[in-house]
Amino acid sequence: MDGKCTQGVRSGTELLSFPESSAFAPGVVEKELASVLNVQDLDDVTALALYLICVKYGILDSQFKEYVDSLPETLDLPMFWTDAELEYLRGSALLEKVNSIKVRISEEFSSVLEALPAEMKKDITLDRYTWAQGILFSRAFELPSSLPIVLLPGADSFPTSRSGNSVVRATKGGLFGQDKNVALVADSDIFSGDQVVVTRNAESNSQFLIDYGIVYENSPTLDTVDLEFGVSPLDPYYDDKVDILQEMNMSISLNFRVTAGCKEYREEDIEQLEYVAQYLRLVCLGGPDAFLLEAVFRSDVWDFMALPVSKENEQTMCESVIAACEEQLESFGENTEAKAGSKRAGLARVIVDGERSALEGVVAHFQRELKLLDGKQYYQERRLSDLDLLRPVDASEVVDSESAGRAARSFDDYY
Repeated sequence: MDGKCTQGVRSGTELLSFPESSAFAPGVVEKELASVLNVQDLDDVTALALYLICVKYGILDSQFKEYVDSLPETLDLPMFWTDAELEYLRGSALLEKVNSIKVRISEEFSSVLEALPAEMKKDITLDRYTWAQGILFSRAFELPSSLPIVLLPGADSFPTSRSGNSVVRATKGGLFGQDKNVALVADSDIFSGDQVVVTRNAESNSQFLIDYGIVYENSPTLDTVDLEFGVSPLDPYYDDKVDILQEMNMSISLNFRVTAGCKEYREEDIEQLEYVAQYLRLVCLGGPDAFLLEAVFRSDVWDFMALPVSKENEQTMCESVIAACEEQLESFGENTEAKAGSKRAGLARVIVDGERSALEGVVAHFQRELKLLDGKQYYQERRLSDLDLLRPVDASEVVDSESAGRAARSFDDYY
């Protein structure tokens, strides 16, 4: 199968279809898996992983045997990289995620191994279990409305893209649409000879690499990095700040995802940076500005943080973000471009360069904000403006203290 249409099809046409009742999905395969082990306490992903192993290594006969045998033995997902290859990701937030996945899979396998019949333990090893998990990571589809996870033989062999021309959907067929199916459906008109490309979505290049072993170069909107900030327990106003955040249903420690933004940030990127600033103005609040933490302002203080509070607070906020980003930048290893001799080194280069670009963009943004400190309007000035006290005073509004005193005495004498 070369993956090309032999004839043109309209958008909405089913290219491949399987009845849900015979799909490569947990509810179907668990019936077969139950013949060799207890599936009662297995979650859907674990059940599918064990089924893949059982079929591949001859523990079970299955209608999916040919499909399972066709699955790749090696995958480019970072969970399969050697320690030397993972070193390409040094400093990247992705490295910690990869290590967490490997630990989670190892712990899951330990639990699974305890429940396996003794005769199966030699066939179901950690390496094989990890391989099966990798297949599900990279090839399974999620259909929340019907099937939480499903493999669709044939559909997963097509190239994937963020903007493909086909998608996997739950469909209906048969008389009166009573039959439930899982199908690969054309998402746009596909002409004869066109390549069928399946749409796969992820929020970032890091997620694409973890899930599918692919990245998209020159895609700044996918080059993201996570920044984490929080209220220090040593902050003298810790309790007040925590109360305010809890009233806003927010955590005392927040993770912000920012993008490289290319030459210009998108509106949603600017909104995220403004949200970072709003949160950190509260975190950095102290000194003469601490009066805003008093109970009388409790219902309004979060809204106050949306705009600069004081020059000192704004400067501390900007410098905090810059320091956090520069610390992450220093943690990166050498620029991987110099040693991108392998495919995996090249994949890592896209991730690291993307995170570096995102961090440098955030630093540049808040450095610009620092240069604008003298021109910003702060809380006290805004408050005076709201009270109409920043305008020139009219002569009629000036009250002479001596005449005011005479007027007061006359009032007292009269009454």
